[in-house]
Amino acid sequence: MAKIRRTKRPPRIAARESGSDGAARGAAAESLWREIFQLAPGNRLALRFFATFGILALAYFAATLDLKLKDPESSGVHPVAAGLTGANQWVRQTWLEPYQRGIAALSAALLGAIGDEAKAQGREIRSPAFAVTVTNGCDAIEPSLLLAVAMLSFPALWREKVVGLLLGMLAIAALNIVRVVTLWLVGLHWRVAFDVIHFTIWPFLIIVLTIFVFVHWLRYVARARGASAAVAA
Repeated sequence: MAKIRRTKRPPRIAARESGSDGAARGAAAESLWREIFQLAPGNRLALRFFATFGILALAYFAATLDLKLKDPESSGVHPVAAGLTGANQWVRQTWLEPYQRGIAALSAALLGAIGDEAKAQGREIRSPAFAVTVTNGCDAIEPSLLLAVAMLSFPALWREKVVGLLLGMLAIAALNIVRVVTLWLVGLHWRVAFDVIHFTIWPFLIIVLTIFVFVHWLRYVARARGASAAVAA
């Protein structure tokens, strides 16, 4: 009985099949990306929201983290690390900390107007009996960031987005001043309730205001589009 001998597949055929597999995988990947970019409008809106949030959140944390080199004079410091640290410190010193000092100064002025002895010293509000410092998280930048992400992601005219951002961030900043003033008064006269009001009640109120501003901005956009449609008709 003759024996059947198994022969190896010729290299050219294997290469051809490997190439066809690679082409198939490439076509599948291309089809996947096409499906992602041809999502339903609601899914595209969600994708745009998370992409915008990621970019702005990265920029926010890069600006607010206090990055410092252990030995700035060392010759072994990598140029990229030195550049990132320098940019971080520049943003903090020229934008973030002056803004926080402004919050402290305005809050101290309001406290002085109601007869309190509070004085602003840099980012700190002091009196002989109590002191608070305006730091990251006390400046209402995070809710302003969320509002910016929501408005920038929504399909509206840039004019409508700019108006909404300016008025919305102004409202959040004004409420934050009220927050700092009330926290000072609570810490001075009702110290036992300070943590609850600081970490629970006021963050909730600022989130509620942020949602309120966004909902009313949506109504403004809808009215503007309705008016435009009526004029076009």
